[in-house]
Amino acid sequence: VYPMAPLPDADHCISSDPKVDPFYESYGSLFQALHRRSGWLLSPHAISVHEGVGKANAFLLPDGRAIYPVVLVPQNRSITLNLCGVPHLTAGFEALFVGKTEWVPVPTAWRETGGADWRVALHFANGSAYAMNAAILRTVVAATSLIKVTKY
Repeated sequence: VYPMAPLPDADHCISSDPKVDPFYESYGSLFQALHRRSGWLLSPHAISVHEGVGKANAFLLPDGRAIYPVVLVPQNRSITLNLCGVPHLTAGFEALFVGKTEWVPVPTAWRETGGADWRVALHFANGSAYAMNAAILRTVVAATSLIKVTKY
């Protein structure tokens, strides 16, 4: 909540609008996932786009795992990410896509030789109503949690 000066007829807060509300509903789970971040993952080149079009960033969660927002990916495209300095106990990754509320396992992730570097491929299906897609990628510590889909 942002404080606003109570001026008559000067309501500049975001109000409900049937054209805009679906955007908030579609992206709400992604923003909720990012809300838990505790700071940036400060490894050199923590995340970069290896193949495809998109932008990404890297953050840490309070429990020591990493979380990566991936944005501006065109519909029906794949993107391959290079992740450097991934937390050492990482066993794999889960993703949360626009319009979804449940994390899904990412089977297309592999560790590069050298230990803390990974390459992850994500496919963005045509299911989104938006020209550009987004997702949140997070590390999974135990292999068993790759099977369990966690509701956020």
